[in-house]
Formats: sequence, structure tokens, C-alpha cells
Amino acid sequence: AAHTAMADLLDGDGALPPVVRGTCQTMCSARELAERQQCMEINRLEAEPGTEDWRHPTGSPTLAVKRYARPAAGRTLPSPEEIRPIGVLERTVEYLISIMDHPYAGTYAFVADRLRAVVQDMVVQAEQGERAAHILQRIVRFHALSAVRFSASPDGKDSMTGYSAYHNHELMSKALVSLLHSYALAGDGAGVP
Repeated sequence: AAHTAMADLLDGDGALPPVVRGTCQTMCSARELAERQQCMEINRLEAEPGTEDWRHPTGSPTLAVKRYARPAAGRTLPSPEEIRPIGVLERTVEYLISIMDHPYAGTYAFVADRLRAVVQDMVVQAEQGERAAHILQRIVRFHALSAVRFSASPDGKDSMTGYSAYHNHELMSKALVSLLHSYALAGDGAGVP
């Protein structure tokens, strides 16, 4: 059964954490970028031009994208400086969709992970309405098109891109549940494309 992103953030007694409003104006916070640079966890898709083929590429503040972090029991909510507001999330999704055809190995896995972090930021901020629905529509479309694109893979996997049919279906189902939830909150759909 598909679990919603909201369910992933519930604490042990089923209560929702308080809503936080994001203030991060980049696709990845300076703190996360510095931490990942120090730990040598920069993906070549977010490297400074000219360093993407280095063993440990230099992270670009304009290309780095916040990665998904699994909610952990007892973990505090991220600070507003770590969360991207809806306008930044829209730009992030636009950017991620635009790089999907990049020839680097692991492109699908990179984009899918970063889109998952977008949904997580929306949930933490309790984003709803037309803009949130549009983001979720694009995420569902990404996963649906990926399923078609990689359907010829005999085992449902593509090692070049990091695609897994099972994982893609799971992520698409979660995004679709969140999208349908946003439609339900809008009532009869008024104001939601």
C-alpha cells in the first residue's frame, strides 16, 4: 500500500509536527552543500563546471539540489534556513525535469531523490493549493514517463541511470496520493488545474 509523504512525517503518536515556513532561497542550503562537500558526497550533476569528472567534484551553489533525508524518530524539524519555500520548489522541479536527459550515469536516481526532497519540503510546510498541486502533477508525470521510458528494460532496472521499476512505482504512488489529497482539500477542484 502506498504511504503518503505526510505519513512519513508523523511522530509515534500520529500527531503532525508543527508547520515550518522555509526561507532557503537556493535549491540546496549552504549548510548542506558544505557538509556534503566535506563528506565528498557531491553528485557530478551538481558539480562546478570543469570539476564534474574529478574524483571529488566541487559543489556548485547554483547546481546543487537538496537531497532526500529519511525522517528519523526523535529527529527535530529542519530549521527554516534548510527548507525551500514554494517558489524555490517550483524552480527546483523545473531544473530537475530539464536535466533528466543528461547523459551521466545515475541521472534518474539523482532526479528521483531530489524530487522526493521537494515533496518533503512541501509536507513540512503544509503546502497546499494550485502551486503545490502543479508541482505534484509534474512529479507524477516524471515518474509515469520514466516508467514508459525504461519499460524495455528486461528486469525493470537500468543500471546506467539508476532506474528501478519497483522504486519508481512506489515514488509515483506516493506522489499521486499526495496529489489526490491536494485535490480533495480543494473540494471540487476549483482553483486546482
